[in-house]
Amino acid sequence: MPPTLRRSYRFILVMLHLPFGAVIAAWLKLTSPLRRRPPGTAASPRWWFGRMCRILGLRVQVVGEASALPALWVPNHISWMDIVVLGSVAPVNFVSKAEIRSWPLFGWMARAGGTVFIPRGAHQARAVVDQVSQRLNGGCNVVIFAEGTTSDGRQVHKFYPRLFAAAVETACPVQPVAMRYPHADGVHPAAPFVGDDPFLTNLLRVLEQPSMKVEVTFCEVFSASERDRRGLADQASQAIARVVCPPLAQASGG
Repeated sequence: MPPTLRRSYRFILVMLHLPFGAVIAAWLKLTSPLRRRPPGTAASPRWWFGRMCRILGLRVQVVGEASALPALWVPNHISWMDIVVLGSVAPVNFVSKAEIRSWPLFGWMARAGGTVFIPRGAHQARAVVDQVSQRLNGGCNVVIFAEGTTSDGRQVHKFYPRLFAAAVETACPVQPVAMRYPHADGVHPAAPFVGDDPFLTNLLRVLEQPSMKVEVTFCEVFSASERDRRGLADQASQAIARVVCPPLAQASGG
C-alpha cells in the first residue's frame, strides 16, 4: 500500500476507534461508585490500547515479566506511543503532566481512567505522591515517566526522584521498564516525539509506516525498602540504560 494511502486509511481507523475509548471512559466514570477497585485495574482500557497498537501498526514484543504484585513501573520515555503500548500490556494508571487534563476528549478520558496529574509548582508534590500511593495500595500498577521529558531513544535522561517517594511509603516493588523502537538505524526514525515536533505531524509520520516494532523489556524488580528515593531513581535509570544503550552504560560503570 502506498504510504499516502496507508496514512489516510489508518487515520480513519484511529478516528473510528476513539469513540470506543470515550464509551469505556464514560462507563468507568459511571460505575466508579459501585466498584471496589480503582479504574486502573479494569481490563477494558487494555483492550482499547491493544487495538490502537494494531491500528498504528505497532508490533509489541514483551521481554521479561511484569511484577506479580502492584508495582511502580518506571519506563524511559520516547514517544506518546509509549502510553498506548504500556496500556496494552497490562491494566495501569499513568502519572501525567497537568496540561493533558484540559485536552479535548483525551483529557476527560485520562481522568476517567484514573490518571494522576502533576500540577505545576513544587508545593503540589505531596498531593501527587498521596494519589500515587493510593493507587498502589488499591492494587494498581502505576506508570511514572521519571525523566520528565522524551528522548531520542538512544539515551536515558536522569530520573527525577520525587515520585519514587510513593514507592518508599507504600513499600511496593519498583520495576524499571525499557522502551525501544528498534530499527536498522538503531531507533526507528518515526518514533521519537521530541523538541517542537507537532503531535499531528508525528502521528501522520507514524501512520504511513508499514509497521513498527516496539520492545518492552521488564527489568528486574527491586524493593523500595532497599534505598531512598534518589537511590531508587539511579538504580532504575541504570537498569534501563543497560538495555537501551549498553555500551554507554558499561562505560559509565552502570
